[in-house]
Formats: sequence, structure tokens, C-alpha cells
Amino acid sequence: HIQSCVYSIFLLFPVIIFDFMIYCTQKQWDAETASATIISHNYGGINMTVQNIEFTKMQGTGNDFVVLDCVAHPEYLEFALTPALASKMCDRHYGIGADGLVLVLPSKIADIQMRIINSDGSEAEMCGNGIRCFARFVYEQNIVRKESMTVETLAGVLVPRMILDEAGIVTGVEVDMGEPILDCAGVPMI
Repeated sequence: HIQSCVYSIFLLFPVIIFDFMIYCTQKQWDAETASATIISHNYGGINMTVQNIEFTKMQGTGNDFVVLDCVAHPEYLEFALTPALASKMCDRHYGIGADGLVLVLPSKIADIQMRIINSDGSEAEMCGNGIRCFARFVYEQNIVRKESMTVETLAGVLVPRMILDEAGIVTGVEVDMGEPILDCAGVPMI
């Protein structure tokens, strides 16, 4: 089961970000939109600018994600891959709260590219629930309007398929994740 909600966020950017908090407020339940503000505290009175950031909060089987459309907004990449910001945005007490950030990017080898930044700021190769949320998002936003699409990930190109009802509404997404690695020596560990 995949659910989504669209939000916007206002970012205050100093040249150097030392600490910040995110405040979220609901604006309109009927449009499923809300706003959030990141207040950045800086050192030495560095000037800050305000930027409106739109994101979608989605969940798939309990894993929740903040989805950023970097195709429509390439400027989001300036901050989206910052581990400190990703971990603060995903913080469940002071941030938006999520298991990770899902970035929608253009691809040269597939229909679209997905990158996932975990809540600790590290980057994941792949996430099954993440790609299902990603695929539904790009389909419903008309970024890639194919029932079966190719998605570039750090784990390779995967092919999610939309499950549609009679009215053409997405009711689910399936994806072949490939063969699992069951050999301990083949599983990357820290």
C-alpha cells in the first residue's frame, strides 16, 4: 500500500549550516498540502536566503520517504545530497520525519533515475519500498507516464510496473528486485 501527501518547505541557507530545525504546519487537508520551515542557525551573522521547497511525503508498507523532484527543480541538488540536511529533514522529532530522501533525477541510460539518501545521511544502492513510491510518484506526476518504466539506481536498472484499476488509477506497484544475495561473503557489511 502506497500513500502520499504533498508539502512545501522553506529553507534558510547560510553559507555554512551548523544547526537547524524544521517546523511543519498543515495548510490544507483537502489538497494534502502543508508547509515547513527550516530555521538555520549560523555562526557570525552570515546572511541567509529563503527558498520554497516542494516535496511529497510517501510511504510504502510502512517505510516512509520524502520525495524531491529534481527534474522539475534541478536547484534542489545543491542541498539534497548534503548528509547533514538529509538526516535533519528525516528526523522524526525536529524534522519532517522519514526513513530517507528519494530524489527524482534525469537519466541517460533509463527513463528516470532514483537516488536514496538514508535518514543517517548515507546513500543506499536500492530500496524496494522506496522504488515503489518513486515509480508511483513519477507516474502520477507525468514525469514518466509508462505502466512499465526503467529506473536507474546505484544497484543497476530496475523495471517497476504500475498496477492500475479500471479507471487508470495506480493501486500498487510491483518491481522485480532480482535474485537476493544469500552468501554472507557477498553481502556488504560495515
